[in-house]
Amino acid sequence: GASMCIVQRNWTLVTEITTREAFVPIRQMQQRLIWLALALMFLVIVSALAFSRTVTNPLEKLHHGAEIIGRGDFSYRLDIRTGDEIEQLANEFNSMAGKLAVSYQSLEARIKELSKAQSRMASLIESVKLGVVMVDLNLNIILVNSSAKNIFGKSPQESLTFKDLEEKLKEVNLSQALSFYVQEGKPVNIKEVKLGDKYFRLFLSAVREITEKQFIGAVMVVEDITEQKFVDRMRTEIASITSHQLRTPLSVIKGNLEMIREGDFGKISTKQKEVLNEIFLGNERMIHLVNSLMDVAKIDEGKFELDLKIERLEALVSQSVKDLLPFAQKTGVSLSYEPPAEALPEIKI
Repeated sequence: GASMCIVQRNWTLVTEITTREAFVPIRQMQQRLIWLALALMFLVIVSALAFSRTVTNPLEKLHHGAEIIGRGDFSYRLDIRTGDEIEQLANEFNSMAGKLAVSYQSLEARIKELSKAQSRMASLIESVKLGVVMVDLNLNIILVNSSAKNIFGKSPQESLTFKDLEEKLKEVNLSQALSFYVQEGKPVNIKEVKLGDKYFRLFLSAVREITEKQFIGAVMVVEDITEQKFVDRMRTEIASITSHQLRTPLSVIKGNLEMIREGDFGKISTKQKEVLNEIFLGNERMIHLVNSLMDVAKIDEGKFELDLKIERLEALVSQSVKDLLPFAQKTGVSLSYEPPAEALPEIKI
């Protein structure tokens, strides 16, 4: 309320009004301000959302496009027209996708070529009757064909490990041999080995990378020589039997010739003696040849004992020329021997 004194009339003017009534204009203004603030807030939110969508939509498209291209679809292209840096980024993205498509096609063609080459190589190695095993520098088997698996007692479906090889080839010391040949870089034949009732020959060689020429491992080729060993043994036996069968009649011929030359069966003419001498020399050569065949048979059987003696090489050659000289003269061949100016060292043979 409020009061005021009116002196002239000795009045006091008193006025009253309820607070509800008094603050109605203020409340109305507060309500209008609240509504205005809400309206402004709504407009700000709507504007922010609209602006954010103009920014996030292109970014979402970029993200989606990256996922599609990441899955290998290089034909996908972005369509963003914002007139700003995002549109430039989208254009660069499309250009990159085009280059990737070309590169991928070239890579795919190259992969197909390599796959065909690898398939041909695998088919070639698989068709080889020899056992082929390739290991890397850590002695891990990276290539093996069915023939090698069969040789070492594995089925085509089973895997062959380096430990399996070492167990089968204990006498070779395979790990040390492979390491040595990789370092040396030279192919080397290994001694023959026997697995069960079969004989095999091993061949080890270092493997170089084609372009950089670096050693990347080693390859082992295993050859079954069981049949060859059988043929060699048969040949040795045939030579031995034949030599023994020939030796007896040749000895008889030699004895009879000596008796005829000595005149035990009557006097012979000079011409007859010359012919008999030629026959005798031919028989001697046959006996020498038979003895050599028997020595070869003994060598193959491991029964030949070497009788080493100190000899001069010039004397051996001179004697050989002397033995052959009559036959050379008879056939019109000129045969001569020129000894060296200085004596050669003696040799044990």
